[in-house]
Amino acid sequence: MTLSLDQNHTNFMRIFNKYDTSDVTITVKNPSLTKEYHLHHGIIMGFSEPLGRQCMNTAIVEGRKSITISNWNVQTMDTVFQWMYGDRGLANKEFSFTDLDLLNHVALDYGMYDLHNAILKAAVNLAISIKRQGPDALLESCFDSDEGYWGSAQAVCGLGTDKHEDDLSILKGLVDNLKLTEIRPIQKFLDIVTHEPGQLGAGILARFLIERLLKVIEVTVCKKCQELPDKDLLEPGAINCSYCTDEVPQCNSPSEQ
Repeated sequence: MTLSLDQNHTNFMRIFNKYDTSDVTITVKNPSLTKEYHLHHGIIMGFSEPLGRQCMNTAIVEGRKSITISNWNVQTMDTVFQWMYGDRGLANKEFSFTDLDLLNHVALDYGMYDLHNAILKAAVNLAISIKRQGPDALLESCFDSDEGYWGSAQAVCGLGTDKHEDDLSILKGLVDNLKLTEIRPIQKFLDIVTHEPGQLGAGILARFLIERLLKVIEVTVCKKCQELPDKDLLEPGAINCSYCTDEVPQCNSPSEQ
């Protein structure tokens, strides 16, 4: 009988950390906490080639292989191992951005790109959910940023890479469904371009902002007028909103922003 993905995950969780059926013991050792996990080489190999190879290269002693991990903490590795065995509920757990950042390092280190994608989605949702609570919520301890939503968005972009389209597709959620006034943080954009060209998160965020602003131009200025020098489009004078056709007050014209 072929089991569905969900059924396989359910069965994996039934044997998670069960000594009698396992063939690998992984000890996660930290100064403040040590915990043993009784796992299965076949499952580990299916989700993490680097960790699977480490198991493969470890000698069998008394019928099992033993590995010690001391460079990651117990909470993070607990999430990683449970992910392997089918617990995919990252969205239902209360992670801070610091937790997700650390978990992402482990996922990339172990080649677990499905977990990496889930972490990106969780980080995007976390930033957006805090934004909806108001500006003061963004200044609390979840994100190490004093720059409001855009500082948090830049931090989330730093978890991804511009070399993978899947990453970019997920991270674009940071700029989707925002008001035009919210996707035009002019000073933030200028700071990114001027002072942070080498920062991956800043570069990805700048890319999103440029793409978004170009889309606004495409739907507000016809192709013929896009060929004009920008000074012709920005000359003072009465202009109309291309969306509702109302006249735009002179004080709000692009030339005076």
